[in-house]
Amino acid sequence: MKLHENRELFADAVTITAQQMNLPEIYVEKDYWVTLALQRIFTSPLAEYTVLIGCFGQFDITR
Repeated sequence: MKLHENRELFADAVTITAQQMNLPEIYVEKDYWVTLALQRIFTSPLAEYTVLIGCFGQFDITR
C-alpha cells in the first residue's frame, strides 16, 4: 500500500502518529517522505553509486 495515494487516510495516519509520539504533524509527514525517497533511491539502479553522509548537528535551525 502506498499510504500517500489516499489523502484522507494519509492525513489521519499522520495525525494519529503525531499524537501518539507527541510530535508536530509536519515532522511525521517529513519522515514519511524522506523514508519513501530513500527507499526509492536504494531500490533503483543508482543504489550502488549512492552514498549518504550524515551531517547531524551541522546546521543551526534556531536562527
